[in-house]
Parts: sequence; structure tokens; C-alpha cells
Amino acid sequence: MKRIFMRKITVDIFICTYKRNDSLDRCLSSFVELSRFDFVTIYVIDNDPNGSAREIVAAKFTTFHYINEKRKGISFARNNAISTGRGKFIAFVDDDEVVSEGWLSNSIKFLDENECDVMFGGVKTIYPSSVDGWIKELDAFKSPSHLHGEAIESSGAGNVFIRRGCLLESGCRFDPKFSFTGGEDSMLFRQLNKLGFKLLWNNMIWIDEYVEGNRLNEKYLLLRAYRDGQCYARSFLKVSSKVESINWLMKRVVKIPFDVLCMLTSMASFNKVKKVRSYRNFLKNIGQLSVLTGRYLKMYG
Repeated sequence: MKRIFMRKITVDIFICTYKRNDSLDRCLSSFVELSRFDFVTIYVIDNDPNGSAREIVAAKFTTFHYINEKRKGISFARNNAISTGRGKFIAFVDDDEVVSEGWLSNSIKFLDENECDVMFGGVKTIYPSSVDGWIKELDAFKSPSHLHGEAIESSGAGNVFIRRGCLLESGCRFDPKFSFTGGEDSMLFRQLNKLGFKLLWNNMIWIDEYVEGNRLNEKYLLLRAYRDGQCYARSFLKVSSKVESINWLMKRVVKIPFDVLCMLTSMASFNKVKKVRSYRNFLKNIGQLSVLTGRYLKMYG
């Protein structure tokens, strides 16, 4: 492992989990070496009221700190992390992810060299060997990427470092209204961006995300597309001006007929990737418009 010399930066790493002990074990195993650094503190926040992750942490990861957040919902777990953290930066990694050897050193180097309030990294999808070929080709779980050092408006919390001070200064927290739908992360980051805080992309800290088998089917992918549309629209509209909101609505109204035409055209094709992609594009836009009804598709709970 590379030695890390930038000791002025302290980091609290939080892994929020809910009844996924197998993936949690794999995730925490990738952090064991990092726990030896005195400027890093690692926490596991178990969102299961029954504390199902307590035993695995106590048995195998004794240098990690265990917290049981009994209020169900990812927003409550993440807000617990904000309240608990004492380091200069709070880092979030999901329980189905694994960090590589250079993840911490490249993160610290970037934060040491760049003035920023939030630093995002990429997530690489790892599919099981038995996955259907069309799902792998569609690559619906692929995460976005940006130029190294690029300023962005928002992203997810699967691989992120947040300066704790900007959360204390702004009073921003993960919105409990997003607890069971997802999107609580992009909502928070859009708020911080709107307030003028600096969000940068670090293209040197990619981590691996292992996709669960129950997500590798057409039904899940279509529901996810609809929910992704809802999450985007909810977070976008909450921080947008009236003019921006009207432009958003007009674009959706114009785009949906085009999506319908693409979907109808794809029905005559034997290419499943083309079909599912056209359905997903349509459902993403329908999902965006559906937020006007105030009814949201749940993912958690």
C-alpha cells in the first residue's frame, strides 16, 4: 500500500447498510488496511432496527465503529453520519461497493491540491458471471463520468467526500422525504451547488459496485428508469426558478411524443437492448412528469 503523507486532512468514512450482510462483509474487507491510518475513522451505520449488521462488525471488523440507526430510511442513516462525524471530511461508500488500494491516497491528494466542498468519484459496475448478455450490453447501471477536476452540479453518494464545514454552515441535510425513494443524495448536492459551494469530480478514485441478482431483469430496470426520472425531477424542481421549471416542463412535453415513436418503432425489432432502452427513455420522462401528482415510487422500505 502507498504511504499517505497529507495528514492535515481527517476523514470519517461511513458505510450505511440495511440487511445485506454478504455484500457488507465484502465491502468492509476492502477497508481493513485503511483503518490503520490515524487520520481515518470508519463507521458502519446499520439502518435495520434489529441491528442485523452488529454481529458481523463485532466479529470481523473490531476497529470499525458500529451505529444502529433505528429510524428506517436512508436519509436518517446519512444524517446520523453528519451528526457523528468529527473529521474535516465525511465520506460515503455504499455497502455493495469495494474500494481499491489507491482510493484513499488519490482522494487525499486531490483534496490536498484542490479547494472544494464536495469531491465525487466514479462507480464501476461489476456484473455476476451469469448475467444475461443483453443486460450487460444495455449497461443500465453505468454511472456517469466527468473530466478530472470538472465542476458539476450533483451526483450520487456512492463515492463521495463532503467537507463537514459546508454542511454545518449551510444547515443542509439529506431530506427524509426521499428516504424510501432514493434521490436524497442528488437533492442535497443540488442544494449545496445552488448555495455556491464547490463540487468537483475526481476521475482517479473509481470503485467497484456489485449488482445484486434480483436487479438483473427487465421489470426492475423499467421501474428503476421511472424512479430515476422522479428523483431527478424532484431534486431539480426544488432548487429551480420558475423560468427553469417552465423550460423543464416544455422539454418533457416535446420529448415524450418522440419517445413514444421510438418505442413503437422498437417493437418491430428483434433487438432486446434496443427495445428496453426505448422503454426506459420513455419511462424516465413519464417519471419526471409524474412528480406533478406528488406520488413517488419507493425503492427502500
